[in-house]
Amino acid sequence: MSLGQWPAHINENDGVLSFNVVQKDDAGEYTCHAKNSQGEIEASVAVTVYELPSFTKTPVDTTAQEGSSVTLECQAVGDPDPHITWSSVDKELPSNEHTGSLYIENVRIADAGSYTCIAGNKAGINWAAATLHVIPSAP
Repeated sequence: MSLGQWPAHINENDGVLSFNVVQKDDAGEYTCHAKNSQGEIEASVAVTVYELPSFTKTPVDTTAQEGSSVTLECQAVGDPDPHITWSSVDKELPSNEHTGSLYIENVRIADAGSYTCIAGNKAGINWAAATLHVIPSAP
């Protein structure tokens, strides 16, 4: 980009470069050139732009029969790739490392409740919740 030609969301004023509403394309190396009667200097800085996780698949409220198996699905994208974890009533639960899904085998009445999918990366965290309803087996 030529000197002084910045996109509308980037402002340059008295040697300060300001980004308003940072965009993924703003990542890269920026070099400041300064010159006066004493000489010239330049300094470069690498700018990395992280993206907050956003969900491509959120968990949905699900009803399961006691004794059956159930899968709650959750997928997210971001930069860097988000790590997905699940929680329910203050306990962390194991999720499938590759799909982000939570698999509950042999569902019990005690498994009923709210389940939260948490997607996190260097940009921050995002979460989505669903409720599991369990129908008791006939005696």
